[in-house]
Amino acid sequence: MITASKATPLPSWALEIIADGIQDDDNDDRRGLFRASHRVACSAVAHGWTEIEFRNLLKDGVKTKEGRPSNGLWRQVNTRRGRKLKWRTVDRFLSKVWQCAEDNIASGSDPERESYILTIVKRWSEVIANSAIHLSRSEALVLDYVITGTHRRKFRNIACPGRGVAEYTGLSHQGAVEALTSLRDRRIIIRRSSGTWVGNGRRGRAAIYSLADPDEFFSLLGVSTLPSENPSGQSIFNPHKRVTVHTNPLLGEGMYTNRPTNQDDKGRGTSHKSSHAGDETVGAVE
Repeated sequence: MITASKATPLPSWALEIIADGIQDDDNDDRRGLFRASHRVACSAVAHGWTEIEFRNLLKDGVKTKEGRPSNGLWRQVNTRRGRKLKWRTVDRFLSKVWQCAEDNIASGSDPERESYILTIVKRWSEVIANSAIHLSRSEALVLDYVITGTHRRKFRNIACPGRGVAEYTGLSHQGAVEALTSLRDRRIIIRRSSGTWVGNGRRGRAAIYSLADPDEFFSLLGVSTLPSENPSGQSIFNPHKRVTVHTNPLLGEGMYTNRPTNQDDKGRGTSHKSSHAGDETVGAVE
């Protein structure tokens, strides 16, 4: 049993899962429920909680704004197909969840880092189509590249080779590089490394970018978040889809054409080289 001398509070994302449970709960397929419970259990282990404390929190729930405790995850764990499960079944489920969490933490897994990254991905995927940030079509396509790479790798820093970004987005090499530079200048993404250009058929090192912290970006706009413009609540971001044939709204219709830009999607716009002397390597080839 992994223990700590003093337990520390769980992060907000874990409390939200405990209070709300999971969306689209399929009672015949409990894998999603197991993954959600496992994430919370990993966080509990990492923060020094015992298994009993973990179970009690699930059962007691988390206080909502109305002051009432909410234990949506506990209700989902205890029911299947609308019927309450036998305690023996629930006990086995929770024991397996906790044992896997202890094993993962012991092997060096970091649930806090991964959950934080997934939260950033979720928030950017929700606002990428929001007209308030006035993305051009090129910027939206390139931002989708960074979001998708971050979700896939579960790391903040993503290699952005100019040719790779161009192939993914359908833009020209120059158009991809200029969109990366524009997103960087607007502090939507952060350049961690400028990369290197070798040439003569030799491979260089790709530029490294990461998504900016959403809270920091929104603070520049004087807001804490942006209002949703998608009534269905669905994101345009699809982590399992490689963008080869772009669908609305990444086609450049509507909101992505609101903001004047000095680059076009074929890279025929004004070059940034004069004002960004070091940006020739932004899209260096991996």
